[in-house]
Amino acid sequence: IKLFDASVRYTKFSKINITAIQQLPFEAFKDPLESYYFVDMAALALWNDGKIENEEKYFVYALGQYLQVEDSFTETALAFTHHFISTHRSEMHYFNYSHPVKHFYDQTAQSVIFLIKRNKKRLTKEIRESKELMQLLAQSTQRDLDAEEKKKIKKQLLDVCKTIPSLTIFLLPGGSLLLPLLIKFIPQLLPSAFNENLED
Repeated sequence: IKLFDASVRYTKFSKINITAIQQLPFEAFKDPLESYYFVDMAALALWNDGKIENEEKYFVYALGQYLQVEDSFTETALAFTHHFISTHRSEMHYFNYSHPVKHFYDQTAQSVIFLIKRNKKRLTKEIRESKELMQLLAQSTQRDLDAEEKKKIKKQLLDVCKTIPSLTIFLLPGGSLLLPLLIKFIPQLLPSAFNENLED
């Protein structure tokens, strides 16, 4: 919304100072369908954080009453908006691509998961050969590691990744942000004894 506002050339929305619903200039809209449209748009706009608070609901109901829309329609609009977006959120570009950093991370994560699975055997071998890393990973299943131990795990995992050419993505600037993905997959890579220890 901020990007859109900054890109506007003909109108500056920031100059509009409206503090009450009654000040909104709806006089030109006479058709009931237009009123329904405004209520739907308000319900959509308020869904941006994944839920509609009581104050936000009150606003939509007040808007509906001002536009002479039945409360039953407003209630249906709110319920339908929530159900529709919750069900189809993953297919909507607005939610998946609105933040370029998140989009980049999600795309990179998919590539990393593919690379981890493809190098599973070699990665398992390298991790098992790094005794201190194995000990720290085993301890992490029984207690919280301190900052120094976490730093060691991170450093040694990066050393392991150096030995596997296709995993050098972790060595790139910002690559360490993807390390939690690798750590998440480690229990699946290591022998069953490690998984039993994890369950205990």
